[in-house]
Amino acid sequence: DIKFNWVGFSSTPDIMTALLGGHVDVGITNGGPLKPFVESGRVKCIAVLGDKRLAPPLDKIKTFGEQGVEVDTSWVQVRGVYGPKGIPMELQQQIADAFHEAMKSESYQKYRESTGVTDSWMGPKEYTAFVKNISTTAEKQLKAAGIMK
Repeated sequence: DIKFNWVGFSSTPDIMTALLGGHVDVGITNGGPLKPFVESGRVKCIAVLGDKRLAPPLDKIKTFGEQGVEVDTSWVQVRGVYGPKGIPMELQQQIADAFHEAMKSESYQKYRESTGVTDSWMGPKEYTAFVKNISTTAEKQLKAAGIMK
């Protein structure tokens, strides 16, 4: 058994400052901001929490699954578009479709590759179900860890 003390941070720069300063032994963050530290050798990545590897140059880092460690990868990089309650489904779908098209653009693909953002898309119904699922999962995990009552 490994015991951890959970330390919450407000941002990736805060995580990196604590990690590089030796105030924490392990940090979990997005790949993009981590790239310069990995490339310079100041940080070693242990594993990717997703079900697929990150974009180059971080593509050499194996996922936990590839290393034989079972983890819940269903809610890696939660990003979404939100609006006020009551938006008609037809309008929600139009907005989602517009974002989906924008994600195919060359400029977005360059952004995605430079930041390590996972390339994925869900429509409004799928994303709503996804958010409900990860909320339930996170609550169970936080309660099991004694972080949430």
